Formats: sequence, structure tokens, C-alpha cells
Amino acid sequence: MDNSKPIIEASELSVDFWVDGEWVMAASGVNFSVKPGDVLAIVGESGSGKSTSAMSLLGLLPVNGRASGSVKLQGEELIGADKKRLREIRGKEIAVIFQEPMTALNPVYTVGFQIVEALQVHFKSMTKAQGKVRALELLKMVELPDPEKAFNSYPHELSGGQRQRAMIAQSISCDPQLLIADEPTTALDVTVQAEILNLMRDLNKRLNSAVILITHDMGVVAELSDFMIVMKDGVVVETGATFDVFKTPKHQYTKDLLAAVPKLGAAETKPVIERKATEQPVLRMRGLNIEYPKRGKVPAFLAVKDAELDIYPGEVLGLVGESGSGKTTIGRAVVGLLPIKSGELSVDGQAMVGVSRQQLIDVRRNIGIVFQDPGSSLNPRWPIGQSIAEPLLLAGWDSPTRTNRVSELLDLVELPRSYRNRYPHELSGGQRQRVGIARALALSPKLLVADEPTSALDVSVQARVLELLQEIQKEQQFATLFISHDLAVVDLLSDRIAVMRLGEIVEQGHKEQILRNPQVDYTKRLIGAVPIPDPSHSRSR
Repeated sequence: MDNSKPIIEASELSVDFWVDGEWVMAASGVNFSVKPGDVLAIVGESGSGKSTSAMSLLGLLPVNGRASGSVKLQGEELIGADKKRLREIRGKEIAVIFQEPMTALNPVYTVGFQIVEALQVHFKSMTKAQGKVRALELLKMVELPDPEKAFNSYPHELSGGQRQRAMIAQSISCDPQLLIADEPTTALDVTVQAEILNLMRDLNKRLNSAVILITHDMGVVAELSDFMIVMKDGVVVETGATFDVFKTPKHQYTKDLLAAVPKLGAAETKPVIERKATEQPVLRMRGLNIEYPKRGKVPAFLAVKDAELDIYPGEVLGLVGESGSGKTTIGRAVVGLLPIKSGELSVDGQAMVGVSRQQLIDVRRNIGIVFQDPGSSLNPRWPIGQSIAEPLLLAGWDSPTRTNRVSELLDLVELPRSYRNRYPHELSGGQRQRVGIARALALSPKLLVADEPTSALDVSVQARVLELLQEIQKEQQFATLFISHDLAVVDLLSDRIAVMRLGEIVEQGHKEQILRNPQVDYTKRLIGAVPIPDPSHSRSR
């Protein structure tokens, strides 16, 4: 392969969609080229056209979409190519790593079957036995701990990081010349994300392939890319070497994107608050054990062991740890969604262990919860005003009072009152999350449980939602359990931090002590894995 010539070259690439009787522009006049061994990052907010531009390279647009301009794969024009030729190219010469492997992998086939199938589609003479040998080699290459077990596993039997590795193995099975990675680490913990980034970097150099990285995570861009394109409203507003763009951004939108990225260690220092002996916490845990019961052949599993936590009025406790550490389990137990095996758990002085159904309903009126995915947590058939008013209805508020309270809550989360009649699909991700916050605060709770509330949002949208949460929390002084794997966000919001590993709280204390002077090796490893939005710093690591 000639390393001096680009593998992929786009010239005046544009994408339009036929919507309500007219063509709507999604991307316009996009130009780039990527050589062997190079990584090009395309960044921007949701709706900027970055994924649309990348998917158009392979003709993977919806039926109402069309691409124009020129896209050449080693000199071969792809715009207008027939479907048979595009099928030959997909997977063999250009492969895609999708954002969510659980939906991209077929749930009814094993991982091994799907990798072998991809191989046999492109190499007709390959037998299943030969395909299995190659698949096991690939699963070993992506550093799955037990390739044979992974080969025979279904997607749901693997963790998020393992599924992403399996998808990468499938993507590189035919040694593609170009790899398109669409948000490959968004939903992963920092340690797993670091491993995936290292893996992609190693594969990029080993295979000498080109990579197009689509992401809104500027830390990942700094870690992995050589060049970057910044898109806004379907148009490229800035392009250049990653080092240069980070060091001296020229367009105001690029400057705003970089400024919106939470940076570990950049948050203001919060004072240590001395609590009076008589002051009572809103949330109190002592020796808490939570067990998932036995189901069929699946044995009982102790998910949380001897957890102890206190959260006081006006305080934010950040609960961090990898997937499977038990942090979301604690959050679900706090709102009464999981049974407690033993120990003590109380909210606003009311014990949550062994309570009656009516007592649980009463306690839940003092608890608000913000879910990770605002899209799936809102009823798609209800206008958002009805979703926000649901807790008020269940609490027995009359119609006029509910209407007034919904207006107050929309004002609180800075959404126009007219939006009360809109449906969730008519709002952006950040707007939907604001609706989720409004609903959680409807009954003025004394405790807010926020489970990864910003992980799926763009950096600029995330910054505005976090700023909003901070303002409301300071004003209303409710206690907050903030569950997240993003340590920079936890640093920004939290007063104290608790670190979980394998169901146990291994370290907790004031955020300054945990983040600047951790005592446990696991905490040090978590902090060391955080992507830093600075190419010179991240590459030197």
C-alpha cells in the first residue's frame, strides 16, 4: 500500500434528506482525505452532520437520504456505485465500529457465529473451521480474556467493554483499509475506555489502516487522532492537525466546544463542612447488603456488600466505579426498586427496610430520580407537560395546581412554557434531560438520585445541563446522590466522593482528598485512565 496516497478522499460531499415534501440539508461541502496509518476525528454536537457524513461513505443512509459530491476509495468513486459493489466494500475494505454493540450485534447468534459469517461473506472458499481459527485469533488480538468462551457467548452474556471488543474483532476481521469508529467509547467506564483506545491505537499501527473517529469526547480526540474536522449545522467550520486545533483554535464554535469540556482538577475547591453531632443525614446507610436472588440455574449474587454512606442536606455525593461495581444497584435500592438483604437504609429518617407498600409510596415523594437516557425514560405518547405532572397527579394534586406547578418547573429548567405540549421526539437530547430533571423535582424532593444523567449528551449540552443542576441544587439545597463514571463531571459537582469496586465502597472522603491524594490503588487507576483533552499531555502518558 502506498502510504503517500489517501485511502479515502471526500470532495464537496453533501447529504440531504427528503422531509415533508422538501430536501433538507444535513451536511454540505465536506472535504477530507485520510492516508494509511492516520486517524481523522470528526467532532461536533448532535445534528452537526458528523455521523451522516461518515455513513454516506458506505451508502448507509436511510431511504429518504441522498449523497452528492465525490468520495473516492483509493481512486474508485463510491457516490453512485451500485449496491452489489457497496456490499463487497462494506466490511472488507471499509468497516464500521458502531456506538452501541448491543444493538449492532444480533442477539440470537453467538459472537463467534457473527464473526465467521462476516468472514465467509467476503472469503467464499473459507470453511467454518478456518473461520473459527481466524475468529479466535481476532478475539485474542482484541485482548478478550477467554477467546473460546467469548466465541461461544451471546452478546448479552458479555460486559459492555467485552461486547465492544467483540465488535472491533468483527470489524477488523477482513483487514479493512478504513475503519469508521462511531462514538466507540461513549458508554464505557474510564478504565475500559482507556483499554479500548489503546487497542484501537495498536491496531491502527499494526494494520496500517486509516481510521475515521466520530465523537463528541474531546479527551478521546486528544488521545487518538492526528487530524480533526469540526462540524456545526452540517458545515465544516475548522480543520487541521489535532495539536494545532487544540492549541490555537480559530473558529469561535471550536473554542466554545473546548471550553465546555469538564477537566479533572479544574473545578473549584469546596470547603470541608464540619457536621454537628445532632445533624441528621437525608440518606443514611449502615452495613447495607443487596442480593440478586437465584433465578433458575443462575445462583444468587451479592451485588453490594456492607455499604456505609451518609448524604446531608445541600450536599452532593459522587458515587463512582466501573460497570458492575454496584453503584447503580445502590441507586435503585435507595428509591425502593430493589429488595435489601440486610443492613440499614433510611431516607429522611424513614427506614426503607421492611416497609409496607404505602410507607414506600410516602418515602418516594421525598425522592427524585434522573435517569441516564431521557429518551427511554419519558413516555413517547405523552406530551412533556403530562410527564412532568405525573408525580403531582399520583400525589393527589388537583388539575389547576398541577398546571401552575408544571409552568414553574419549566421555568426552573429554562424551557419555554409552550413546550408543555410537545412530545419527547420533538426535543433535543439536552432538552429531554431538562424535562427529566423537572419531573424529578416536581414534588420538591429532599433527595435527588442522578444516575449518569449527562453521559449521553454532547459536551456543550452537558455543560449547560450540569450548570443548571448546580444552580438548582444550590437554590433548593436537596441532597444528591450523583452516580457517574466521568470523574471530571463528579469533580465539578460533588462535595464528597465514594469509590466502589466489586460491590464494596473501597474509599470515600472529601473530593479534594479522593481526587488529589487517593489512598487506594483502584482509585489511582480510575483517575489515571481519565482521557485528558490535551494532545501533548495525553500522548506523553
